[in-house]
Amino acid sequence: MSPRRSLTLIELLLVVFILAALAASAVSLAGDADGQSRIDLTELRRQQIHEAILGPAVSVGGAPVALGFVADMGRLPTSLRELIEPTDDAGAPLALAQASPVDGNLQGGWRGPYLPVQWEGSRAVFRDGWGTRRVALGSTDVDPGDVFDYGWDVPALTDAFDAVSLGRDGVAGGSGLDADVPTYPAPPNDHFRLVPADAWSHDFSGSPAPLTTAVTATLTLHNQRTTDLNPADVRVRIVVPSVGGASVDWTGTLWLSEAGTGSAVPPGDSATVEFVFPTSTPRLPVGTWSLEVVDATTGARVEPGRRLRLRARARSPLEWPSEPWVIQ
Repeated sequence: MSPRRSLTLIELLLVVFILAALAASAVSLAGDADGQSRIDLTELRRQQIHEAILGPAVSVGGAPVALGFVADMGRLPTSLRELIEPTDDAGAPLALAQASPVDGNLQGGWRGPYLPVQWEGSRAVFRDGWGTRRVALGSTDVDPGDVFDYGWDVPALTDAFDAVSLGRDGVAGGSGLDADVPTYPAPPNDHFRLVPADAWSHDFSGSPAPLTTAVTATLTLHNQRTTDLNPADVRVRIVVPSVGGASVDWTGTLWLSEAGTGSAVPPGDSATVEFVFPTSTPRLPVGTWSLEVVDATTGARVEPGRRLRLRARARSPLEWPSEPWVIQ
C-alpha cells in the first residue's frame, strides 16, 4: 500500500488562485447582469413615460393618434410629477376630468395617474432602473428638483418632452453603466426626444416645413328653415383644448368663420361654406375636437356637433365631414 500523497504548497496556491478567479468571474458576471437588467428596466420605464403622455400606440387611417396626458390636458406635462399627481410645479391643483361646458360630449382634464406609482413611504415616485435620487451639489440632501422629476433629468424643451436617466452614478455623462440613458449625439435634435413635437401636436402656422398642411375646409350647409339663411346668421365653430395652460380651457380657443358669402340661401337650398384657420393659429394638440354650426348672435348650436380628430404625423391630419349640415 503506497503512502497518500499531499498537495504541495505550489499546488495549493494554484487551487486557491483558480477558486478566486472563478469567484471574481462570477461576481463580475453577476454585476454585468444586474447592470444590464437596470438599463433594461430604465428603457422600459422611459417607454412607460412615453405612453403616459401619448397613450398606447393607436392609429386611425394609418396615422398615429395621441391619447394619454396630452389628449386630456391639451399640452405636454411640465414635469413627471404631473403624470402621477394632479398638481403643477407651483403646487396648484390641476383641473380634473369634466365635460366641456361648450360641448358636453367632450371630456377634458386630468384623469391620472398615468404612470404606475412607486411608493417611498407615503410619497409617490417613478424612478429609473437605478432608483436614482438627485442630491444637492456638495450635500447628501435630496435636491428640490427630485420632487418633480424623481431623479430623471427632464430638460427644458420647446414643444418636446424628454426624461433622461443619469445612469448608475446619477451624474450627467459617463460611460459604461454610468452613461446616461439614452446617450444622445451633441447637440441632440428634437426628433430624437422621447416625445418630439410632431408626435403630440400639429403646427398650423406652416413651420417647420414637414408639418405644413391645408387648413381650409369646404362644408355644405342645407337650409331647412322656412325663411332665408343669410350669410351672417350662422358660424362654424371648432372647440379644441387650450395650449400651454395649467388646465383645459374649453372656451378660450374658439375659431369662428363666417358662413357663406354673397346672397341669402332660400329654404330648401344649400350653401358652400369655407372654413379657414387664422394665420396666427399656433401648434395645437392632437386629439378629439368638436366641429359645430352655431347661431352667430347667441353662440347656441343649431346643428349637433360632430367629432373631429386631429392626428399626428399625417399629411391631412384633419378629416372634415363630407355630409351636408342641416340647418333647422
